Amino acid sequence: MEGVDGIMLSTPMFYPYFTYTGLLEFLCDAGEACNGKPVLYYHFPSLTRLQYDVVELTKNLKRRLSNFIGLKYTANDENVYKKLVKQDVKIFLGFPNMTVVGAQTQGSQVSLITGPTNFVNGVMIRIVDLVLGGDIRKAKVIQNDLDSFMNAVVIDQELMSAMTHVMDFVGLPMGPPSKPLSDLTDSQKRMLKGNLNKVASEGRFIDMLDKYEAPLETSSSVFTSYLLMGTCAYFLYKAFYKKINNW
Repeated sequence: MEGVDGIMLSTPMFYPYFTYTGLLEFLCDAGEACNGKPVLYYHFPSLTRLQYDVVELTKNLKRRLSNFIGLKYTANDENVYKKLVKQDVKIFLGFPNMTVVGAQTQGSQVSLITGPTNFVNGVMIRIVDLVLGGDIRKAKVIQNDLDSFMNAVVIDQELMSAMTHVMDFVGLPMGPPSKPLSDLTDSQKRMLKGNLNKVASEGRFIDMLDKYEAPLETSSSVFTSYLLMGTCAYFLYKAFYKKINNW
């Protein structure tokens, strides 16, 4: 495993009919086969369709797997998330709408692996900084604007394919999505452009983007990253505002 810093383990999504014990044993076996490399569990119940107690699972993985360090928590249950924080493991939030809650719960230790960090990481950093500074109301306003922006990007549930086009017209060409994902149809591309134009025309979000643009490395308060087909990039806000109408 030369060149590998860590491994994230998920579960077979095509056959979710196994027991909690079966899941635990699978993760322990897979983790032990990682030659001591740090291991994270990818908790994404809306896709895996598994509803087991992730807090209990985390406790058992900590007890049995010496190289288990934490998990990516892609869910919206704030109470479960706060219980996981108490387990003293590394937690990466997978849903951007959990940014305010994450900053309130973990402070400067909040971490995210989520789609918007490809092109709006400065906004997410700003949300965290506002929470740390005590301005929760303003943080929630920006959080709501971020949620609206991401809703505009989702086209017929083709989030990944749509994000490749957003990356493309801000000057970071990704090429078409990898199979088995399909590229957007011409109709879907027009819908994406229309949705983003609507967001841009509302003004407030675009102004906020322009004000709070920031590369990842400039913030000491939060670490945000997202791997999308081998890239980790920040959004070029002014380029977006100009290019969307030329796309």
